[in-house]
Amino acid sequence: APTGLTASGAKKKINLSWSATTGAASYNVKRATVSGGPYTAIASGLTATSYANTGLQTGATYYYVVTAVNAAGESAPSNQASAKAK
Repeated sequence: APTGLTASGAKKKINLSWSATTGAASYNVKRATVSGGPYTAIASGLTATSYANTGLQTGATYYYVVTAVNAAGESAPSNQASAKAK
């Protein structure tokens, strides 16, 4: 599973970053509005280790996990990270 997921709030967006995972072909980003989920996939097939989630509601807190994907399937989720959109 990916590690080191961090989230930082900016104006109507949240910037995510995580550590590269050995063997990962791509990454999926999942988001929830309550801690612990349920999470909904908001981006898939990412090859970078960062993502900007835009168009968010000012003052709302969002919770994220990232999974890694390769030919064997999808990994367990990363640590959860959260931030408030400004």
